[in-house]
Amino acid sequence: MASADELKKLEEELKNCESILRTREEELQRQAKERGKAVVPPAASTYAASIKTFVPITLDLQDSNYAKWRELFLVALGRYGLSAHVLSETTPSDTSPASDWGHDDFTVLSWIYGSISLELFGIIMAPGSTAEQVWDAIANLFRDNKKSRALALDDVFRNTAQGDMTISEYCAKLKSFSHALTDVGQSVTD
Repeated sequence: MASADELKKLEEELKNCESILRTREEELQRQAKERGKAVVPPAASTYAASIKTFVPITLDLQDSNYAKWRELFLVALGRYGLSAHVLSETTPSDTSPASDWGHDDFTVLSWIYGSISLELFGIIMAPGSTAEQVWDAIANLFRDNKKSRALALDDVFRNTAQGDMTISEYCAKLKSFSHALTDVGQSVTD
């Protein structure tokens, strides 16, 4: 355990570092003002090392949770201004791995890989892929065989008994099946 003198010394070092950072930031702001440009902060995608904070769902072939996962993921991408990496929006001219866009694409790719099951990762992973290519591969996987998936899900949906579940648990389970059916183009009406 650190002594009082050691803690005091560490506090002084911290204050000194804060002062240096503050001075450097003020200098950058002054230089930017002289050039008539705003100081651009680091890319927002560098702030979140893991997507699990925003997407607590692990996408899995067996769980029928693609719609939930996709929605949470798109919200997180929107939060960081990275939706273009998966939604075929305008792509910049420089998409090299060393560019800012390339760094952000690697971030999105790592988020995707970190939020899917190992089984799904083994199916969709292709070396050298962009985030958009992996995103599309996942979408195609979950949207292929719609008719057979829809029939199987519809059967489970219609034959799910309440059993010993509470009414809220039962409704949540039916709602989950309803979302899974919507994923394959078979909406369930009230």
